[in-house]
Amino acid sequence: MTNSVRTRTVAELFAGIAAAWLIAAFAWAAEEKTSGEKEKNAKKESSEAISLGEIVVTATRRPIALRDAPANVTVLGKDDIANSPARTADDLLESVVGVDTLESDLTEKTKRSVRLRGVPDQGKTLVLLDGMPLNWPIHGDVDWNAVPLESIDRIEVVRGPVSSLYGSHAMGGVIQILTRPPGEGFDGNFTQSYGSLDTWTSALNLGGRDGDVGYCLHGRYINSDGYYSSPDPLTRYSTRNARETYNLGGRLYWFPDDDSSLTLGGLVSDSDRNRGREFDNSHRQTAGSYLTYNRNADEGIDWLSTIYWHNSDYRTEFDKRPTYNCIEHIEDKLSSHWGGMVQGSLPVSERNTLTAGIEYRQNGFNQEDRYLLGDRYAESDGRQQYWSVYGQDEMALVDDRVLVTLGLRADWWRSYDGSCRDTSPSGGVAPYDDDYDSEHYSAFNPKLGLVYHLTDATAVRSSVGRGFQAPNVFRMYRSFQRGSKFYLSNPDLEPETLTSYELGADHQFSGDLLARVTLYDSYGSDFIGNRRISGNTYQVDNFTEVRMLGVEADLEYRITHSWSCSANYTYSEATIEKNDPDPTLEGNYLENSPRNKVSAGLTYNNPELVTASVLLRYVDEMYVESENDEELDDYTTVDIKLQREIDRFTFSASCENIFDEEYEIPDHDVQKAPGRFWTFSVGYDL
Repeated sequence: MTNSVRTRTVAELFAGIAAAWLIAAFAWAAEEKTSGEKEKNAKKESSEAISLGEIVVTATRRPIALRDAPANVTVLGKDDIANSPARTADDLLESVVGVDTLESDLTEKTKRSVRLRGVPDQGKTLVLLDGMPLNWPIHGDVDWNAVPLESIDRIEVVRGPVSSLYGSHAMGGVIQILTRPPGEGFDGNFTQSYGSLDTWTSALNLGGRDGDVGYCLHGRYINSDGYYSSPDPLTRYSTRNARETYNLGGRLYWFPDDDSSLTLGGLVSDSDRNRGREFDNSHRQTAGSYLTYNRNADEGIDWLSTIYWHNSDYRTEFDKRPTYNCIEHIEDKLSSHWGGMVQGSLPVSERNTLTAGIEYRQNGFNQEDRYLLGDRYAESDGRQQYWSVYGQDEMALVDDRVLVTLGLRADWWRSYDGSCRDTSPSGGVAPYDDDYDSEHYSAFNPKLGLVYHLTDATAVRSSVGRGFQAPNVFRMYRSFQRGSKFYLSNPDLEPETLTSYELGADHQFSGDLLARVTLYDSYGSDFIGNRRISGNTYQVDNFTEVRMLGVEADLEYRITHSWSCSANYTYSEATIEKNDPDPTLEGNYLENSPRNKVSAGLTYNNPELVTASVLLRYVDEMYVESENDEELDDYTTVDIKLQREIDRFTFSASCENIFDEEYEIPDHDVQKAPGRFWTFSVGYDL
């Protein structure tokens, strides 16, 4: 990035902060003119309101009312999860405003991606499970099959950069999956499902609490024949993308008092997949554990501390082009990730809370490439260490109607032990055996958020913040070949940065109707891409500037005691602003980024009869590459689910894409969606 661009970015950041403070000043002045009687009436009206009183923890890394959160937050609760036909956690996010889910468990060939606000790459959206990071250090992707769907209590989605609290990976936002704590006594259930594509699913959950000790155990197994996902006419080597997956895990709890808890959690996951050809397969194993101490008391310091480790072993078998009649080579990737954090929150006064924390992380990878049809071997390694400190000041002003949140985080990291070698690369590339010097980096990311409660029914939000993504060691130290193209690593990569501005409002029209709208404008610099240096040889490098401009609107309405509905709309214009290697791309849309997205749902809940839900989704056209030459058509799907509890049994039937809409989705290769998918389930409470 040039000095002029850096100066402009800093100037924009401080201009945004100044503008946010002007809003606060205006709010203060306006509030002084509000009569005391009007305040009393507003508070009386809001006493019947619902939805915004929910407590969230991800936006500020401590418990806070949703209506006071300094960021745009969506919460998927237990009812949302129960009424959805989703089979995995990422499928649950399909209908959330501002979220793009481009693949599903059924369509996955390589890895699934969930992105916020058009920010490309899963690695720029942080995913947490009870505070444990799930992003894979190699690509930043997430093994969604490892997440225990039946154990989820709620999912909190925070859109917009929150690197001021979470550091790298939180450029687009944070998705936190929070599991359900045990209730008193024993509780358990077993569910057996069968669906289209000869798909069998078995799930078991056990839990209980006796005094100050509790536990939760879970297990899930899925086996599916899959389907022919290639959009082209079938060939002799086409096969169904069959898969077999399972996950196991659990948590032990100790509650030393009413305000504290100590949780030990762990999980393992295993997944075998065919990717559409007989000799094109993948196998992934994931394991992780965490130990968390949490204290939330009425007085004194609230504490939150976590230590964790998370490993993933990923094997991919590649077939030989163009016949695809045997395995050409095997890639074995092993990644490790461990760390910990300690955080304290102190209420300095009734209107001021200070939060401070320190964090340490370490990750690394090793990859071996074994070529079965020749005398060739390749290997690469790399490590990273992070040290971070962060602070946050939450202030309530003007009779608690103006809430100011100011955060700042400093990250220092080094990349080291990098090496890469290949004994016999093809495509005219000479053999290499490189060891790289260690490099040191730093990043400072502020954020300012303001919430102004005009009345107890109406709030206006504004924020400005900066996020960053550290270059992962895979891009720094891993050179590799795909087909006829050769990609060279770059140990001198700089971090990617994003500056974002946001303005929004929410209004509770009545106790049963809530509307929210948010406008955002984000500028990304030093985004990483592949620069062609000669022929079919490319090098990863920082050279792209992007812009994400969008609108998010959502509505929740409880029509009657039994009927409720929701709808949301996302407009996202994600474009390339600057591209040094190829200026002709400037002004083009980013790949895999639909401009318009609509979701609408209707639910009928009558436990004596049936619980029924209908979900409609519309996804706009999108380009599958930066040149914008190939565009996928838009599509609309409708999902339904029916559920009824009888004594200890729960019977359900669901159908995804009930009208069998035909459409294609992006992946490394474009593939078709599976079409209509039925699932029938029987659950039994133990």
